[in-house]
Amino acid sequence: MLHGFAGCFTAKLYGDIEHSLLPGSDQPGPDQPPGLDQRTPGLTTWKPVFFPLATPYHLAQGQLICLHFWRRSDDHSVWYEWSLAEPSRSQVHNVDGTACRMPLNFASHNHHHC
Repeated sequence: MLHGFAGCFTAKLYGDIEHSLLPGSDQPGPDQPPGLDQRTPGLTTWKPVFFPLATPYHLAQGQLICLHFWRRSDDHSVWYEWSLAEPSRSQVHNVDGTACRMPLNFASHNHHHC
């Protein structure tokens, strides 16, 4: 059963310095020295996100899916829209940022609109 998608990322900032939001990235692997590929302590700007689907989809094991994402913005904020294309088409979610959007000017906002 497919209910949505987790959104995480890893960014290589400079040299061997990385910032990661992948699950488990707060623990170095057996072949990694401590301090590499870990979550940045105290960083609250970036967090994993869940992209839900309005209708759950039944999937067979190994079935391929296709998901489309669009990054949208206006003069004040940015948001993402998404739609499942395969195995069947879903509605476009978060159209015009109606469910979730992030302000571009954080000084005038205390939180995200999600």
